[in-house]
Amino acid sequence: KDDDEALFKMYYKLNNNPKISEYKEILRNEYKLNDENILALEEEARQDIILFRQRPDVMRHLG
Repeated sequence: KDDDEALFKMYYKLNNNPKISEYKEILRNEYKLNDENILALEEEARQDIILFRQRPDVMRHLG
């Protein structure tokens, strides 16, 4: 389950709509996740993107 959730978040970050749809179905059918669970994964992916974008600035200040 963790691997499939990680793959879903990766495809979400890459904005790969066909794979996002495919993995939403996998998460719904195989792991019985509902829309709320999937929205939470999407939010985690968005936060990962935000943190990644902030990281170079943080590193510049520390370096």
